[in-house]
Amino acid sequence: MLLLGTIDLGLPISWQRTEVTRIGKKRGKRAVHRVLEMLSELSEECERLGALEYLAALGVQTELQQQLRAAIPIVVEWMKDSDSVREAALQCLSGLGEQAEFQQEIRAEIPMVVEWLKDSDSTVCWAALQCLSGLGAQAEFQQEIRAAIPMVVEWLNDSDSDVRGAALQCVSVLGAQEFQQEIRATFPLVVKSLKDSDSTVCRAAFQCISCLRAQEFQQEIRATFPLVVQSLNHRDRTVCQAAFQCLSGLGAQAEFQQEIQAAIPMVVKWLNDSNSFVREAALQCLSGLGAQAEFQQEVREAIPMVVELLKDSWAHVNQAAIECFTGLGAQAEFQPEMQAAIPTVVELLKAPEPYARMGALECLSGLGQQAEFQQEMQEAITILVEFLKDSDKYVCAAAFNCLSDIGASAEFRQERWLASTSPISEHKASISVVILRPTEVGL
Repeated sequence: MLLLGTIDLGLPISWQRTEVTRIGKKRGKRAVHRVLEMLSELSEECERLGALEYLAALGVQTELQQQLRAAIPIVVEWMKDSDSVREAALQCLSGLGEQAEFQQEIRAEIPMVVEWLKDSDSTVCWAALQCLSGLGAQAEFQQEIRAAIPMVVEWLNDSDSDVRGAALQCVSVLGAQEFQQEIRATFPLVVKSLKDSDSTVCRAAFQCISCLRAQEFQQEIRATFPLVVQSLNHRDRTVCQAAFQCLSGLGAQAEFQQEIQAAIPMVVKWLNDSNSFVREAALQCLSGLGAQAEFQQEVREAIPMVVELLKDSWAHVNQAAIECFTGLGAQAEFQPEMQAAIPTVVELLKAPEPYARMGALECLSGLGQQAEFQQEMQEAITILVEFLKDSDKYVCAAAFNCLSDIGASAEFRQERWLASTSPISEHKASISVVILRPTEVGL
């Protein structure tokens, strides 16, 4: 197929889709007409896969939708092909179903999508569940989707973990739509999945609970809190992270304020855990909860521990601590604690490890952009300039960026920037002043 022959099918799917969209826009309706003529002639698996990618990419182009309608019966017919083609056809159908232009044709095929939920190949079953989830987000398909929910519930008990995980994702999407009554009956199975032997299924179950709307499922979700808190120390780090993310997500819902407040001491406790991924997840959770006014008193008490983790020997924990510290620093309620912590952060600049110095510089950079910390930042300028001469080039770059960021919101005199610097560092500092304080250049 000439058009598809220009696409490297070895590229990632997203790249293929971008490329076929580019070609379709370039060649216009004539190219689409030619593709539609050739669809029925395609017999090779790779050709059909390429054609499905092409159709999915062009389906979002309004000016081509009238022509593309003729391709839907062929896409449906290809669902009877090999497993990989069936999977791609289901994904294509899901994408086309998002377009109002095709909804009449797609509605007629929903029963077939439901039938593929029974496919013996787990990847096809997973694709069917994903397709059903996508179509369930469209109000026009509610009647058909509602009839399929019992089948989704059945797959929550499937022996294949991929199918169970996809079913949970489907429940997540449908539970956020107009299917709360039907989804409520699945909740015991969702809770059971929190303890699944497969970590992927556990993660999907935690995500599902986070996605369900508190207003409709408040009583059911509240009953899961002990298990969520217990899973903060799960032996599988990915499940542990999912539990922290679930707790953080539920923290944004006012209905669970009391339960979240009771759980925060546990989150703070895991900041000292021996597992670096647990520490990282706890920091990320704390950062999310700190954005909620209701939990700021509890989070405030953990700020000294967050500062300590800026020195963590694991880079991913160090980065999470930086993001948590700067995120909390953006909250006006934490200003006194942040001001008190700045000398400790400045002291970290003396650490022998480059990553620790970089972390401190990133924290100061984030705080320096806020007017509330202007005085503290001014006092740190002379020290910061010294790091333009650091032996590590990445620390030098971080120092340069920090000085630039601070200069965007504070008043500094050029001679302070240039104090005690080498000719090379002096040049860098001068550049910062030129960029950020043009009125002071030449003083």
